[in-house]
Amino acid sequence: MTITGAADVRNLTLTLSGRHPDSGRVEFSAALKIEPGGITYRAPRTFRADEAVQLHFSVDFRPEKSLDATALVSGFRGVEFKLPSPTAIEAYIDHQHTAARNCHLICYETGEESPGPCLTCPDGEYQIRICC
Repeated sequence: MTITGAADVRNLTLTLSGRHPDSGRVEFSAALKIEPGGITYRAPRTFRADEAVQLHFSVDFRPEKSLDATALVSGFRGVEFKLPSPTAIEAYIDHQHTAARNCHLICYETGEESPGPCLTCPDGEYQIRICC
């Protein structure tokens, strides 16, 4: 997941949640402070290789300015977030080794969808890039 824009990385907050795609039941939710060195989030439980979860990413670049994206993946294990620059963030979704590497990615800003492996979601000022 890559986000680009004039963000102060010391205050960059990312909210990650996982929901069951059919019932909408929240499986987990976390508010993460992203530092220049990046951060890794590990799933709070084991998701089977055939078990799907809908991940929702919401990144607050500054007050009243966030970008949102979604990934539907199976066998979720975690996400590694990196900040290649003060204005960019990348998210690499980790699946169980037995899970298909396919995923379905959606950018709310543009309405663009992709079967992966990556999707870039720009808004003209910032950008999110999600890979799985």
